[in-house]
Amino acid sequence: TNDPKSGLSCRSIRVPPGCTTELSLKGQHFVSTLFERYDKDRDGALSPAEVNNLFTPCPAPLWGPDFHRTVATNSQGWITQQGFMCQWVLVTLLDLNRALEYLAYLGYIVSDTENQVTAIQVTREKRLDLAKKQTSRNVYQCHVIGPKGSGKSMFCRSFIGHSLENTFTPELVGNPQCTVNCVQVYGQEKFLVLRDIDVRNVSDPLMPSEKYFAESKIPVLIVANKSDQEELRQEYLLQPAAFCSRHKLPPPHLFTASNKVKRDVFVKLATMAAFP
Repeated sequence: TNDPKSGLSCRSIRVPPGCTTELSLKGQHFVSTLFERYDKDRDGALSPAEVNNLFTPCPAPLWGPDFHRTVATNSQGWITQQGFMCQWVLVTLLDLNRALEYLAYLGYIVSDTENQVTAIQVTREKRLDLAKKQTSRNVYQCHVIGPKGSGKSMFCRSFIGHSLENTFTPELVGNPQCTVNCVQVYGQEKFLVLRDIDVRNVSDPLMPSEKYFAESKIPVLIVANKSDQEELRQEYLLQPAAFCSRHKLPPPHLFTASNKVKRDVFVKLATMAAFP
C-alpha cells in the first residue's frame, strides 16, 4: 500500500515570516463534507463511535480526549459540526504538517494536478495588514493575557459555550492553551483562536513577548472581568480606565462568565483583528 504521507510535508508550502496557514475554501468544503458523511444520525454532532469510524484510516484521532475544552460540543460532550471545523482550523494554524498528513489519510483529492496543498492557503504578511488597516485572513489569534485567578481561563472557555454554572471542570485544572469558535464580522464567518497566557507578578520586568505587544500596533482590548462582582483596585500605577485613556485604547469592556454569556466581546475582538 502507498503511504499517504510519502513525499508530502510542510516544505511543500512556503510560509514566510509574519504569515499564517488556513484552510482554503476547498479545504473547508472537504472538512464539512467529511463531517456530514460520518454524522449518520444527522444530529449535528459526532458520537464517539462516529468519531472512531471517521478516523479509522488514521493512526489516531486528530484531537485528544479533552477536545471539549477547546471547541464547541453538544450537551452530551460530543463534537459539533462547528467544533469539528474549528479543530481543523486550529491544527492547520498550529501544525501544518499534521493537517496535511490527516488530509491525506482521509482521502483529500490527490491527482497529477491537485494534492493536499490545495486545501491550504497562506495569508498575507501581518505587517502589510497593519499598514493597510485591514486583513483578508479568516483566522485570528487573540492572546488573553493575565495573572492566575483573574478569570481569563473562564473567559476563554465561555467562548465555546461554557459558563460558571455549566462548565465541565469548575476548578479549571490543566487548562488548555487554546479555545476556538466562529464569530460573524459584518456578516462574514471568521474563526477566533483565544490563547490563554499567564503573566508573572506585575512588579516583575516585562518578558520580551509582553514587550512585543506593548510596542507593536497590534490591537489591544482591556477586559474588566468578573464584572458581576464589586470592582477592585488594581495593583498598578494606573487603574484600567486611566490606563486605557493614556494609551488611547478602547475603555475596559465589562464581562462576566456567570449566567448567559454575551458574545459581543468576542465579535469586538474579531472586528479589531479584521481592521487593525
